[in-house]
Amino acid sequence: MSTLHPLPQELQRAIAAGETIDSLPAAVRELAENAIDAGARRIDIDIELTEDLSLRVRDDGTGMAPADLAIAAQPHTTSKIAQLSDLQNVRTLGFRGAALFGLACLGDLSLCSRVAIADGWQAHYDRQGNLQGELRPQGMAPGTVVQVRNLFAAVPQRQAALPSPAQQMRQVQQTIYRVAIAHPTITWQVHWNRRLWFALWPGQHPADLLPQMLRGTPPEILARLHLPWLDLALGWPDRLSRPRPDWLLVAINGRVVYCPELMETLQQALAKTVPRHRYPVCVAHLRVPPTAVDWNRRAAKDTVYLQDATQWQQRLTGAIAQALASPTPTPSRLLRLAEETAAYTAQTPANVRAIAQVRNTYILAEHPGGIWLVEQHVADERAIFEALTAAWHTVSLDSPLVLEALTTEAAMTLNQWGIDLEPFGEQTYLVRSLPQVLVNHPDRSDILRELSQAEDWPAMQATLACRCAVRNGMPLDLPALQSLLDRWQSCRHRHTCPHGRPIALNLEDATLARFFRRHWLVVADKNPPAASAEGSS
Repeated sequence: MSTLHPLPQELQRAIAAGETIDSLPAAVRELAENAIDAGARRIDIDIELTEDLSLRVRDDGTGMAPADLAIAAQPHTTSKIAQLSDLQNVRTLGFRGAALFGLACLGDLSLCSRVAIADGWQAHYDRQGNLQGELRPQGMAPGTVVQVRNLFAAVPQRQAALPSPAQQMRQVQQTIYRVAIAHPTITWQVHWNRRLWFALWPGQHPADLLPQMLRGTPPEILARLHLPWLDLALGWPDRLSRPRPDWLLVAINGRVVYCPELMETLQQALAKTVPRHRYPVCVAHLRVPPTAVDWNRRAAKDTVYLQDATQWQQRLTGAIAQALASPTPTPSRLLRLAEETAAYTAQTPANVRAIAQVRNTYILAEHPGGIWLVEQHVADERAIFEALTAAWHTVSLDSPLVLEALTTEAAMTLNQWGIDLEPFGEQTYLVRSLPQVLVNHPDRSDILRELSQAEDWPAMQATLACRCAVRNGMPLDLPALQSLLDRWQSCRHRHTCPHGRPIALNLEDATLARFFRRHWLVVADKNPPAASAEGSS
């Protein structure tokens, strides 16, 4: 006798509903995405976390006609796809028709909706998603209101396992942030237990929302890039970083997703631009042809298959380099007056000229837009690091270097870096080859011991660059200063050293003029007004 049997349809639907709506944040996400698909420009969310969990989401989208409202909560009922081939051309956030049915299975669901040229209607649904009774007229503005009371009351095991209210609301906030950052033109208001919790005001770019989400982040320390296929918001590495990689985000076609290939690209493109144990702030929103994305990978649609991933990786790497090539804004509070008029471009100032060395540590440099104060050690460190990462090679030594007090494990590590060693006694080795930058370095033995402790290639190369760079306190003549500036200007990442320290302080002409209360700027081929005009107040 067979022990296999098909599950009843009611049980199948209950299992599917539990996979779609497994938490309060999932319910919020699904309803918010439905509102966005309906063209909403404003979304209001009300959550009551008391004895019974209740959720209400209001939007000003297109609304539903009465015939659609009557069947909206039935399983797999949607207007977004109609046939199998549509799964390869998904242009909306939702497409499975499972969210409203899942909420009906897990709580007491009701909908109110109105299209712009008709009256509003209200509907209530049973646990199977069927309409209870008749539709009732409802006075309301165009749009839709979804309300679910007693959420998860139908599954007491899950209800008992829910996190604390504070934890649930933190997760809800992060969920809303991730939906909103991919749709910056929408206004959001969120109420918790009938009190305003937070609001997000609209903008035109993800960089307009980041200061609202990351409190204390000035807009001027965010670089923004807008391309036909990409919106990129990037915190200047020397001004903004996080203790966790929680704001290293990739969005595709309106949804923040986990795409391993693109996440790896972000991490590699921004590697060694922030301090150790810190992570950059970057939001990359790609607009990809719908046929290149397979959304039907997980129920939450937060992990995707991306066709031609290598091509998108290369384009994203180039875009990040373009954003990082923009000049860093002035950080000083005193000079913040320049922020209102400072324009950020993706162009590197030409004709950078070294003027003087300050305190044997800084290079005073002039460029057509103002002046820079560049720390010589970190600028040289960045230039050496990028040269090492672009072309790593070792050269043979005419006479071997005797390296003492080196463990077997350390010697094996140096071998991994391509440095030839051979045993020459107890914890003593003959070094037969070295990286070019180390060949004539007076401290090469000590540096090799440091390199033997490095965890990976980037850490090893960063250590080598730091130890081989010109030191602060070392006097340099003007030709040497100019050569260092030219090498630094040729770098891809000019803002920070490999360990995340800022390299240059930028003082633009507009900054200086406004600070000294000048009403005109000295520019090329133009003469200032007469002295009497300048001296007047």
